[in-house]
Amino acid sequence: MNTLLTNGTATADDITKAINDLTSAETTAKQALADEHTNATNAQKAATKDTTVDAIYTASKQAVADGTATDAQKALVKAYDKVTDLLFDANAATTTKTDLTSAEASLQSAVDAYNDERAKVIQTGNDLEATSSADTFAVHNEQTVKDAQTALQTLLTQAKDNPTNPTTADLNNAITNLQNVINDAQAARDTAVKNANAVSIPASLADQAKDKNSDLGKAVDQLATQRHCSQVPRNKLLTQRMP
Repeated sequence: MNTLLTNGTATADDITKAINDLTSAETTAKQALADEHTNATNAQKAATKDTTVDAIYTASKQAVADGTATDAQKALVKAYDKVTDLLFDANAATTTKTDLTSAEASLQSAVDAYNDERAKVIQTGNDLEATSSADTFAVHNEQTVKDAQTALQTLLTQAKDNPTNPTTADLNNAITNLQNVINDAQAARDTAVKNANAVSIPASLADQAKDKNSDLGKAVDQLATQRHCSQVPRNKLLTQRMP
């Protein structure tokens, strides 16, 4: 347009056509911006599993307020708020199409990171629960371990089809609790095994100890059985770092 106005050779028709072309292009650009505004709005409401990005945002924002948010949750809240700010600004016609497109991409990346992080936490919980329930796991019969397993399994079942409930923090806490309970149970078991190995029978009672029909013989046999069971390898806990 500026060239036509300054080169001195443009006719009135040339200038009129340039004006019409500019007006048409401006209309197209406005429509593209409006379309991107709609896309950005839809990005915040996109479905993910059985809930929406909006629901994940709400849960993540609460986690931030509670001080329990993971890095992925913090990033999601930041990306979602950015889109919200741009949409609000877009109503005043100051946000560009590029601004919105970039914010949408960042929000999608944040949602993907949130889902990946939660999936890893759930996998860590499932692995620990399965490992500690195995018959070959030294302390799998301890009641405290069973109780912690049950608590974790309840949360894992709930989380299977729900990306916000229970919270990621609740899952992490249940996993940590089971690991700690296993550590305590193992320590107690190691002490009991050490005490059992230190038991000795006086020589004067050797004949009774060998008699499996006597009370002493039965007790010795029972202790020997427990000693044999104690040969199960020491537990190897999962060491995967939780988000």
